[in-house]
Amino acid sequence: DGPQPVSLAPVASAMSELMNEVVTFVAESTGPKVEKVVETMGMGTVVLLENVRLNDPELDEKNDEEFARKLASVADIFVMDDFADAHLNLASTVGVTKYCEINVAGLLVESEHKHLEEAVNKPERPFAAVVGGAKLSEKFEMINRLLDKVDGIFIGGGIANTFLKARGMQIADSLAEDEYLNHARRLELKARNKGIKLIFPDDFLFADTYSVKALTSILPYSELGEKGRVPAGWMVLDHGDLSVLNIVTQFKSARTFFWNGPIGAEELDNFAYGSHAVAALASAIGAMNRTSIVGGRDTVAALDRANMRKDTTHVSTGGASFYDMMEGKILPGISSLDPPDEVKVDIPQLTGDAPLFDVDAMD
Repeated sequence: DGPQPVSLAPVASAMSELMNEVVTFVAESTGPKVEKVVETMGMGTVVLLENVRLNDPELDEKNDEEFARKLASVADIFVMDDFADAHLNLASTVGVTKYCEINVAGLLVESEHKHLEEAVNKPERPFAAVVGGAKLSEKFEMINRLLDKVDGIFIGGGIANTFLKARGMQIADSLAEDEYLNHARRLELKARNKGIKLIFPDDFLFADTYSVKALTSILPYSELGEKGRVPAGWMVLDHGDLSVLNIVTQFKSARTFFWNGPIGAEELDNFAYGSHAVAALASAIGAMNRTSIVGGRDTVAALDRANMRKDTTHVSTGGASFYDMMEGKILPGISSLDPPDEVKVDIPQLTGDAPLFDVDAMD
């Protein structure tokens, strides 16, 4: 069901401290109390309304028109900065745009669009990608699209197992999707026809159990074709030095680098080696003033556990919205905004009690 919505009251307190200003919190999203507080606001003051998903989740999820109108009734300008929900057709992200005079992207959404759309479609080359994770079914569309953009792509983690099985290799009890074997073959064929490097691990860390106390053995790719070489019941949970060396050697000169999906069971320390090496590469590329992009909840968690976020160029905040954008889908929360060249707002430099906006210019 996902995390439950929580009150924004603590956020108001944190904002007050950061801004060194009083931030008024209203424990409602719409209604007479909200309208009264907004009507009495002084120029330059800040009011934070309650979490929409806490007050009226059903009306928000249904993009209820009356609810959207009420949300927008106290505003002239809507700033969309909720990239994590940009894939959803909500009253609070899409419906309000019908009733606000001006609808623009916030700095976060602008940054996500810049890196996930512009950087991918018009990358500095060489453009390299690492895609891992558990299931090919969840990444097929993204890999298929990336093959139209990248110069090289490394496939690791559980996804690689499906490709290996499609090649007739022995992977014992490793996770693989039999219904996606032909999908894997199609991706390999596409890469070959387009002359794109589709790179697979050179070695595999097999374990007898998913545990920090597991027995492990690293086998080179060449031995996976031998029947009985992999003990029954064992599974691939990470990669070794040969794979890491190959990734670094192939991709260290990349000017645009994209990573989605751990290439091992990174949440356990004994299976984190490969993923943390990729995290270090993303950070190193960013530190050289090139572009490194990391996205996906588990991938970002791996980046943080490796302590490599600092120099990474862009770390996406999106879940489903990240995948939808990478698959080339239209995000309602972004497509509903005004075209940038049509937005006209005069915002003077703030000095003293100068107004935030030239209200007359908005009439």
